[in-house]
Amino acid sequence: GPLSIPGGRSITSAASVSYAPFPNQPGKIITITEAGVTLTLYDYQGTHTLGIGVGAAGFSIGVSPYNACALDAAGVDANTPTCASVGVSFDRSAGQASFTHTPMHPIVFTCPGTCEIDGGVGFTPY
Repeated sequence: GPLSIPGGRSITSAASVSYAPFPNQPGKIITITEAGVTLTLYDYQGTHTLGIGVGAAGFSIGVSPYNACALDAAGVDANTPTCASVGVSFDRSAGQASFTHTPMHPIVFTCPGTCEIDGGVGFTPY
């Protein structure tokens, strides 16, 4: 279903999706945009981590604690919890990312209300 964003916004299946490679490592940057709200997923395949950011007018937020989570045990370190532990499921072969009350924090400005994202988005599998 739709992805709910702090401040009463959402991203639905009507969103536009674009893809870009990383210049110096394997992986992909997935940008999902709708009505001034952008979800960016950074699939760092080299480090087995997923960066997650959301931006809209007046705020920019990242997944807690430090803007990325580990897709598997190889990506875990002191600053990078498993994605499952922050309610994130990411499946590049199915083209699905889901978020279950995923805690976020402000990068710029503040985060309105309960600072979390909840729901799911789809993209072209790879």
